[in-house]
Amino acid sequence: MVVIGLAAVVHLAFCFLHHVGPTGDAAEYHALAVNLATHGTFGLAPSAGGPPEPTARRMPLYPLMWAGSYAAIGVDEGLSLAPVLQAGLMVLNVGLVIALARRFFGDGTALLAGVLTCFYHPCLLLPTELLSENLYLPLLLGTLYFLTRETSRPIVQQAIAFGLLGMLVLTRANAVLLVPVVAVCVWRQKAQRRWWRGPLLAGCLILPLVPWWTRNASAFDRPVSLSTNGGWNFYLGHNPGYATNPGLGPGTDYAIFDRLRTDGLTEPRADRELFRRGWAFCREHPGEVAANTARKARVLFAAHTRPTWTFAGIALIALGVWQRRRSAAAVCITAGVAVWLWQIASCYRAGLGLTGLGFSFGLAGLGAAAGLIVSARHLREHRLLIAVYAAQVVAGVLFIPLVRIRWGVDPILLIYSAVGCMALRRKPTTEQQEARRSSA
Repeated sequence: MVVIGLAAVVHLAFCFLHHVGPTGDAAEYHALAVNLATHGTFGLAPSAGGPPEPTARRMPLYPLMWAGSYAAIGVDEGLSLAPVLQAGLMVLNVGLVIALARRFFGDGTALLAGVLTCFYHPCLLLPTELLSENLYLPLLLGTLYFLTRETSRPIVQQAIAFGLLGMLVLTRANAVLLVPVVAVCVWRQKAQRRWWRGPLLAGCLILPLVPWWTRNASAFDRPVSLSTNGGWNFYLGHNPGYATNPGLGPGTDYAIFDRLRTDGLTEPRADRELFRRGWAFCREHPGEVAANTARKARVLFAAHTRPTWTFAGIALIALGVWQRRRSAAAVCITAGVAVWLWQIASCYRAGLGLTGLGFSFGLAGLGAAAGLIVSARHLREHRLLIAVYAAQVVAGVLFIPLVRIRWGVDPILLIYSAVGCMALRRKPTTEQQEARRSSA
C-alpha cells in the first residue's frame, strides 16, 4: 500500500505541474471524442476543412471513453479532468505490476518493480496527454494478471482475460499481434488444457469487435477489419526515404495519406494503396529492408535524451533498504539519494522542469537485460511476459519504430529491471538461513 500511495502522490503532482494541451495524436483523439459527444459521429474534419467525416484511422475505445466524459460534464471540464483520471489509471498499473512481479519473482522484486513504474518517465508523462497508451497499459497488464493468476474457477478468469484482450485490440490495432501469442502460451499450459478455451478466446475476442465491424461496413465502400491506419504506418516504415529518416524526423512524408484522400480515394482504398506501395518496396529492395530493420531496432531501443541516472539512484536506495549491515545500508541509501537529487537539479537547471524526477529507457534496459539473464533458468514460468513484449517490438520493426509502441509494454521491462537489481543483493548464507529458521 505504501508504493500505491507513493504512485498516487507522484503522478497527481506530475500531472498538475506538467499538464499540456492536446497536440499531434492527442489532438486527434480529442477531436474524435468531441465529435462523438456533440455530433454522435466517430469522424474527423478533412484537412481541407468542412464537417466531420467518418473515419477508422483510430481504434474507437479510447475516444469513446472520453466522449462519455465530455457528454456527462462538458468538453472543457472533461479535458481538465483527464490528467487526474489517467493518473488514477497509472496508479492501477503500478498495482498490477506489483501483482505480476510478485507472482513470478517474489515480494522484494515486486515492490522494487512498483517503485520503478512510479518513476519511469513515460509512465509519468502519459497521463498528462490524451494518448491511447493510458488505456492500453491497464488493459494489457490486467490481461496478463488474469491469465497468470491461480484460481479455482478458471473459466471465469479466462473469460475476463480474453474479454480484456478484445478491448485491448479495440484500443490499439497493433494489439492483434498479441492474440496468437496469448493463444499459444495459454494452450501450452498443460495443466489447464480444456476444450472450452478455444471457443472462449474466439467469442470474447470477436464480440467486442462486432459493433466496430458493423459500423465500418455501413460507413465505407470496402470492409475494414480493424483500422485504416495500418497501410500508412507500413508505408512510412517501407519506402525509399526511410533510410535518410530512420527516426521519422522532419523529412518523413506524413501527408501522403491525406494526399491520396484529396485525390479522391476513400480511407479503405488509400489504406490498401499504401500497403501495396510498401509491399512493392519490400519486394524490389530486400537488402534495404533488412538494413532498415536494424535501423528500426536501434531507434526503438535508443536511450532518450530524458534523464537516465535516476534509475541508478532508485536501485542504490533499494539495495540499501535490503542491506543487513547498517553501515552498508547507509552508504547505499545516501549515494542513491545524492544521485537522484543531482539528476533532478541538473534537469531543472537545464530548463526541463522536474523531469529529473523520473528515468528513461537507458539504464532500465540494461537492468532488464541483466534480469533476463538471472531468470533464464526459470524462463518457462514467465515466458508469456517475454512473448508479449517481443510481439510489440515486432510490431515496431514491421511497421514504424514508434517508441510509444514500446511504452505500452515497458512495465514488463521494469519487472525484469527489478529482477536484475535484486540480483545484486547480498544473499544470506546457508548458516544464516538455518539460524533464522531456528529463531522463528
